[in-house]
Amino acid sequence: MSPPIIDDVIGFKGEWFDERPQIIKHYVVKYFSKTHEVEMQDLKAHRTFLKRSKLPESILPGDFQLDNQVLIYGRLIKLTEYADPLTKSRLGPSTEKTLVFMKPSAYKNFGNILAKLEASNYSFMSVKTVGLFGNEALSVGDMLGGEFLSSRVRGQHQHIHSPN
Repeated sequence: MSPPIIDDVIGFKGEWFDERPQIIKHYVVKYFSKTHEVEMQDLKAHRTFLKRSKLPESILPGDFQLDNQVLIYGRLIKLTEYADPLTKSRLGPSTEKTLVFMKPSAYKNFGNILAKLEASNYSFMSVKTVGLFGNEALSVGDMLGGEFLSSRVRGQHQHIHSPN
């Protein structure tokens, strides 16, 4: 479920890595929800970089969320922070980051698990899977204070052979 866009315009600070000079350029990206248009200002040059322009239908209103990347006219812009307090107050409470741990035996049902979460009104902007083994798994369990996780991993750890 995408965060509700209450007003006509929301703003983000964004960055784009320009490969030719090998620098990161910073912009203010404004999204106009009623007309599905975008405008960008170059923060360093203090001028309009992209005048208000129509976006393709492949870009959805829900794509404009903090830490998301949006492809705007050939540039992959990472939305790094809210550009104004109004956008932050309206979108901030509806966005969060969540870390989920699954046991290896549940991995075969990964797609079903995501589908059930989506059916419960969760949406995913980015999903990353990482395998943790041995001491890595122990460290994460201890860091999270998860007695259950740590004891389960410690029990499995006895069967893992490491060069240490």
